Amino acid sequence: MPANVQKEYIDFIDAESKGNTWNYLEVIEDNDTKAEDYNWIAVVTDFLLYNSMKGAFSFGGDLRSLPSNAVNDSRSVTFGRNHDSVVEIRKAKKDAYSPYDDTTDSYLATAYVLASSNSHYERRLVKPLI
Repeated sequence: MPANVQKEYIDFIDAESKGNTWNYLEVIEDNDTKAEDYNWIAVVTDFLLYNSMKGAFSFGGDLRSLPSNAVNDSRSVTFGRNHDSVVEIRKAKKDAYSPYDDTTDSYLATAYVLASSNSHYERRLVKPLI
């Protein structure tokens, strides 16, 4: 969806709620769509980091492969596992967005996001959440 259409919708929701909403966009990057195209409108999902963590926490992965800077927005939302990526919720692996082959790896990625307060997470967290 074009950014200007998203912006109109967010502006409408903000006006109707009198500014009492938190707006969040799931922007899955591809050849012509980048999270930075939308982060001026609202908070975006950091799928770049999700995909990097998926590789880093999977068998044979390397934590050094995590990017020093994923989505360039300190408000971006990062997850190790969510409703779109869990095969058990989506009913079939083909319906899930880029699920982990081993669910345990997603728990490690989630723990990493919540417990990390260094490197590229410093801009996101003042202190670890757990």
